[in-house]
Amino acid sequence: MKKIIPPDHWLRTRPIAHRGLHDINKGIPENSISAFEEACQKGFPIELDVRITGDGKAVVFHDFLLKRLVGINKWVSSMSASSLGKLKILDTGEKIPLLDEVLEHINGRVPVLIEIKRNLLPGIFENLVVSSLKNYNGEFAILTFNPIALRYLHHQVPDYISGINIGNAEKFLFKISSFNNFVNNFCAPQFISYSLRGKVPDFSAKYFNAQNLPILAWTVHSHEEEKFARQFADNIIFEQYLPE
Repeated sequence: MKKIIPPDHWLRTRPIAHRGLHDINKGIPENSISAFEEACQKGFPIELDVRITGDGKAVVFHDFLLKRLVGINKWVSSMSASSLGKLKILDTGEKIPLLDEVLEHINGRVPVLIEIKRNLLPGIFENLVVSSLKNYNGEFAILTFNPIALRYLHHQVPDYISGINIGNAEKFLFKISSFNNFVNNFCAPQFISYSLRGKVPDFSAKYFNAQNLPILAWTVHSHEEEKFARQFADNIIFEQYLPE
């Protein structure tokens, strides 16, 4: 039976810092140890992204290509973790960290929302993340775009809280009630994370609200966007401003 997240749970109540509390103008890049430290210092839960390396390690990095953040036109999955760890993010002193390093640094001070970036077949990648979390003492939840990966996680670690991410590419499917039922019954998400861009997802948001599932909105960049998001979402994933 699906575990219901209570009303006072952090996923419902505490705004979450998108890729940490980053500000490149201060030399603090996204998904970096310094961004995570800033969030910890201010008491915000952290959203972070995880990708798999060429030698089967879990690193904290958003893009599948290294070009935007480190200026190298290579895939994260084509390089070893040790090679990635030598690269500097956006000409700062920050390097691409392993998931294990990030969890050790956060050390349970704030909750962590771990997004497993898109992958085709579940198994190896999910197991890497689960292995890193096995002895972690802090609060966490797992997020994925992949419905099959979500179902896999429920079978492997039924006690973990896990949810599904819905970006613009996925929203059109959620206009179909049968697809909502598929997600709810086959994948059994414990929370939903919606992209804020574009029209508020009225129909599917109401559907999942009726199932008593927490709804997050991402990415919120201002108090005005937060007000807009609160029309359908319980909580927000934010950046570039501080929620009140």
